[in-house]
Order: sequence, then C-alpha cells, then structure tokens
Amino acid sequence: MEQFSDKLVQRADAIQQHLNQTVNAVKSTHTRVQNCLNEFTSLANTQFIENRVYDEDETINAKASKKDEQSTEKTVSNSEAQEKVLQRYV
Repeated sequence: MEQFSDKLVQRADAIQQHLNQTVNAVKSTHTRVQNCLNEFTSLANTQFIENRVYDEDETINAKASKKDEQSTEKTVSNSEAQEKVLQRYV
C-alpha cells in the first residue's frame, strides 16, 4: 500500500512539474505573440506617417511647380534638385 502511495505521489509531482513547464511555455508564447502584434502596429503607424509625408510632399511639389511655371526666370525643379542631392550622397 505504501509503494502504491509513493508511486502516486511521484507521478503527481512529475505531472505538476510537466504542467509548470507547459504553463511557462504558454506564457512565453503569449509574450512573443504580443511582441509581434506590437511590431505590426508600429510598422503600420510608420507606414501611415510615411504616406502622410509623401502626400504633403506631392502637395508642396504641385504648388512649387505652379510657381515655377509662372516664373520667367530659369530655376531648377524640385525633382532636379532632389537628383543633385541624391547624387552627392550616393
């Protein structure tokens, strides 16, 4: 009877340890999933901001090109200026 009791206690302890390991693995997985969701949210926000900046740049470029057309002086367009700047740093 004592052997049966000892085996039962040992099995219960083994199951307890296995269950604790499983709980830790689930918590770790939960943390990884939350980190992944945070990264996706951050990426979405960054892309939103970049899109807003590009929209504003297009508006500014459109206004600048209208001024260039109205101007009789020879000026460098925004795209040419950007190309010159890019050539310096590339």
